[in-house]
Amino acid sequence: MIDEISSAIIVGVLKKIWDFLKDKFSDKKAPTEVENVATRFVQLFEKHGIHRNQIPRFFGHGLTLADIDDSEKLLAKLSHEILQSASDLFCTRLEWLEGVDTKLYETHDFYKRPDEYRDFLARLGLSAAWQYSFLGSGRVTDPLSAQQIELLIHQIAAKPDNGQAVAADIMHMVVYLSAEKSDDYKAELADVCVQFLKNIDWQHFEFNKGNPSYYLKQIVEFTLKNISSENEVSMILRPFLDNIRSGKMYCNYHDAEVIKPFFKH
Repeated sequence: MIDEISSAIIVGVLKKIWDFLKDKFSDKKAPTEVENVATRFVQLFEKHGIHRNQIPRFFGHGLTLADIDDSEKLLAKLSHEILQSASDLFCTRLEWLEGVDTKLYETHDFYKRPDEYRDFLARLGLSAAWQYSFLGSGRVTDPLSAQQIELLIHQIAAKPDNGQAVAADIMHMVVYLSAEKSDDYKAELADVCVQFLKNIDWQHFEFNKGNPSYYLKQIVEFTLKNISSENEVSMILRPFLDNIRSGKMYCNYHDAEVIKPFFKH
């Protein structure tokens, strides 16, 4: 029963995200000659937060900055294997990248198909943490309930490749968007934040990638404003201080920023 409920929640999360992305990225106009495969190739990376000048270093495949700066040179380099690799990297449709369709992401229907759903989750679980970074941009997570956010954040934070920092980025945006939500939603989200903060592995948290100390500070401030239990506050702060006292973690500027909100409330 629990597995069925979890599956239903995850399907709901994925469907809402895909619907949002489909509306955001779909282009009602047919692609022109100018908007060719090379243009869409660059757009694909830029839509996922990778600047065009970073593509050769990030993606490889023999591409150079000179190729990226010249559409004709890039088009000559884009083999089917490269296009397929880029499409697989971002879990997008190859037809969109080829310029023959306006549908960027594939949609799925798992109703009464549990085996297909399990296979899909297995593939999704293999995705690198950075591939979820786009969820921290704009209003991608806005349609999700606090329960759905908790499930999503838990899955991403558990990833070993900087998953905690990516989860903090996403949670920071969720907290920011909560300003427009009801008090009941904020209370539920605060509970989610408590669970996220108390389960952080501070010893292995990567503060040097992106701006996680700022994100964590905002999450902590939101949480402390919306909870009243001293026990919950202790649950958040104790693991952080224990790591410092044990010598597993050295208190520096980043750490100080995270704990500042505790002295305001």
